[in-house]
Amino acid sequence: MGLIPGSVILAVRISLRAATVAADGTAKIWCLGTTSCLETLGDHHSTVTALAIATDGRDLITGCENGSVHIWSLWTSKQSRVFQAHDARVSSLCFAPKGGSFVSSSLDGKAKIWELLNTETPDTIWNCCAPVNSAIFSPDGSLLATAIDDSSLVVWTVGGTHSPLVEIQSHESAVNAVAFAPDGLAVATASKDHTAKIWRPKEHQGGGSAFLWGRWVRGVTDPLVLRGHTNTVNAIGFALDGCTLVTASSDHTLRVWHAVTGECHLELKGHRDALTSAVFSADGKFLASACSGGVLRVWNSTGHCMVHLPAHEQQVCGVAFLRTD
Repeated sequence: MGLIPGSVILAVRISLRAATVAADGTAKIWCLGTTSCLETLGDHHSTVTALAIATDGRDLITGCENGSVHIWSLWTSKQSRVFQAHDARVSSLCFAPKGGSFVSSSLDGKAKIWELLNTETPDTIWNCCAPVNSAIFSPDGSLLATAIDDSSLVVWTVGGTHSPLVEIQSHESAVNAVAFAPDGLAVATASKDHTAKIWRPKEHQGGGSAFLWGRWVRGVTDPLVLRGHTNTVNAIGFALDGCTLVTASSDHTLRVWHAVTGECHLELKGHRDALTSAVFSADGKFLASACSGGVLRVWNSTGHCMVHLPAHEQQVCGVAFLRTD
């Protein structure tokens, strides 16, 4: 398939791979070391708006504008199942940490947990009363955080009651994305109000609970507010060290922050369009970003752009690194 015209490579590991989904109705698998497209997964018949990679690296799930979810084998690059998950756009997908199940969120105001091998009926449905822009499991799988279009952050217990564990009006406008820290003791939110915030559970006497939900049940402290973007913040994510956070904005920039002090120590420029997605590699050495102009970039830890790849002809809606082992 060869080098993509207009692509630039600067010493990226040959084994580094990523998946992208886009408004052109496709998902693509990339070798970032050569910028070669290894596979194109079509048959969506709709804008592909979300993706997630299984924890064991075997499966890819994609979600669409029309509410459908597609399950693909990354071993065979074949679609194993497609089903109607929602009545509106699928806004996010996330596998449970132990695999076997995943959560989908949608603009229909619902978040649903599905078993990978049985998608006839969801295990759990949360009705959020407003469009859900993002949903993500905590690292131990016991909690689910949802970013709501009505400006709220809601944290739920998985397998518990349908009442929120934490519910706060977290921003002055829609919450576009949410991320758990690797230890589960911080949640970061990204908003249309141009800010990102980091939320932590309240300390209480007697020490912390042995269970993650018990650390959050008393609510949250005042947030650490991250200011600097001049437009909507569309994506957010922690690196594995838990101290590094990335935000991606419609102002065409990424910012890398210290998650404890709130200091911005890198501003990454180069995209010419609104940023839609950003994610760290598993080892934290690389950062992938995608934009509405169809371009995928990969950055190293010092902020140098190592790969510039015209990945799609239309907006890239999501990017994820694949396992390399």
